[in-house]
Amino acid sequence: MLSNNEIKHLAAKVKEILPQVPLKTIEIDLRVTDNIDETLARLLDGILNFQPEPIEPTTSSSSSQPSSSSTQSLSASSEATHHSPSVSQNHNEISLNTAAKCFEKTPTERMKSFKERREALIEAARRKYILKHDLKF
Repeated sequence: MLSNNEIKHLAAKVKEILPQVPLKTIEIDLRVTDNIDETLARLLDGILNFQPEPIEPTTSSSSSQPSSSSTQSLSASSEATHHSPSVSQNHNEISLNTAAKCFEKTPTERMKSFKERREALIEAARRKYILKHDLKF
């Protein structure tokens, strides 16, 4: 059983990876699972339902509050390309939304869709890490 301080610390780590997920949702699931990896997997697999929060811009040159239309355009462009996560024009915001357009009919198609979305999330996480730490390759 995790203490409240441990839950808050782990929830903050999850929030860094998935900033659109409400902190309360993360904390509740950490209390259920007692495992950060399982909570992340449940969030990424869509097992946990939540209302996405707007992602705050990380640079001072961006507007102080993201508009819902820019968030929607990021989601729309992410849905259009299953294989790669969308990157906004200023290359500082990476969308982690890789939701499938529909529930596939066969297990084989669902697995293929899952693998494509998983690869897109991994690529988005890599890009986000590279941008966050200003790495050059």
